[in-house]
Amino acid sequence: MVLALLMCLQEKVEVKAHQSFYFIHVPTAYSDRKSWPLIVDLHAAGGEDEARRELGEWAELAERRGYIVVAPKSRTKEWGTGKAASDAAFLRACLDAVKTKYRVDPERVLFAGFGRGAAYALEFGAEHKDLLAGCAILMPTEVKSARKGPPTIILTGSDEAGWQRGLAASTALSEAEADVTMRKLKGDSADFPARDEYAGLLDWFEKKVKPRGDLETVEAFVAARRYLDASLILAGLLERPEATLPVRWNLNRLEGRGLIELGKVEIAVSEQRYVDAVLRCREAAAQYAWLPCGERARKRLEALEADPRVRRQLEKDN
Repeated sequence: MVLALLMCLQEKVEVKAHQSFYFIHVPTAYSDRKSWPLIVDLHAAGGEDEARRELGEWAELAERRGYIVVAPKSRTKEWGTGKAASDAAFLRACLDAVKTKYRVDPERVLFAGFGRGAAYALEFGAEHKDLLAGCAILMPTEVKSARKGPPTIILTGSDEAGWQRGLAASTALSEAEADVTMRKLKGDSADFPARDEYAGLLDWFEKKVKPRGDLETVEAFVAARRYLDASLILAGLLERPEATLPVRWNLNRLEGRGLIELGKVEIAVSEQRYVDAVLRCREAAAQYAWLPCGERARKRLEALEADPRVRRQLEKDN
């Protein structure tokens, strides 16, 4: 009964620019007064039903432990079978979309996956290790290549084939000097692990990950032009009793950057470069979502997208 009610709380969110969508479960206790960890679960071969099913595997546990869960639907039947850059861009777009709406802790993002989704989670983690804090790999298919990414845990079935695939992935990651843990489960690799195994994954993640949430982390995010993540860390620092002048200075610095971007939007509009204006405005609305200039960017974007001149140029340039 509890799981059925939680399934009703799932929301399907379209990501039109990438012609796909994701399901999301947000704990009923959610409040933007604190930061929340995030799980991104990549389904095995399949489509919408598979993504919804895997979100359901996490829902009850995530509700108890206080995790937001996102289950994107791959743009093709399987992850990584189309253009790899397209899949990666779609996942980055999902992350940004969730972070602009919910107060996610950027230092506590866990990627998980089953089957082919597990293999692609490893690929994405190696390519974008700055975006996630850990990988939980369930019953992986063959891993074509392994590079060092975030700390990884691999769960395999007790059948020989599944164990050998997991062992090969673990060995390859170890040779790449990755932090890897491997566990054998009782069931077959073709089956989903029991739900209590998911709790073990979160136990591992919470022991392994040590978020800093300090000004040095903010500086690293700013240097990487990850202003959204920087503002999410600063929001947490601002709530601490010992919040100091440097915290407020950094917030003002980000606000200033956002206002500069809005100025560039207006220059593009004055030169009738409407596509450029819209793209800049969309980026500003996302990157500065938790700042006052982010609200200004959202309102300006709405006005631009409603302008017939802008719409004609967007349609022409597709």
